[in-house]
Amino acid sequence: MKGNINKTLRIILRLVEAGLVKDDKSLLTGVILQAL
Repeated sequence: MKGNINKTLRIILRLVEAGLVKDDKSLLTGVILQAL
């Protein structure tokens, strides 16, 4: 499970770097909570 969380966090970081979720913190939080 921990590996899946780390993989998901790396994907989220790529999205943030791409600017896809930079302005939507509620969406980002939802994704993180679902990943946990």
